[in-house]
Amino acid sequence: MRATILRHASIRVAPPSSLTISPADIARGYVEPAVPLEVTVQSNAQEGYVLVFERQDGPVRSAEIQGLDGTLQVGGAGAMAARQAAGRGLWRESLHLRFRFELAADAVPGEHPWPLSISLMSR
Repeated sequence: MRATILRHASIRVAPPSSLTISPADIARGYVEPAVPLEVTVQSNAQEGYVLVFERQDGPVRSAEIQGLDGTLQVGGAGAMAARQAAGRGLWRESLHLRFRFELAADAVPGEHPWPLSISLMSR
């Protein structure tokens, strides 16, 4: 008898509903949210996974993300971060990501939609 284990991968992200930009952020040219974003990946793929970041339209022209074994730059074309499997069998990895959003020249103070989408791909 033979069994086939199907590959499974899921992501749990609860990004803030908005990004607050202050006049001081505009003067500085960037905004750094104080609270890190928690991303949890669960999978059984021994090949690991890829996180995909896509910039949304709005007041942000680029982003720097820390918490992925270095700094990841996200521009207009987006960016990807390949990650190794966090164990054997069904495993879970929690990441705490910090962001620095470079503001567009026409950015204005206020509440804006969260500027990045995050998705998951198997390798």
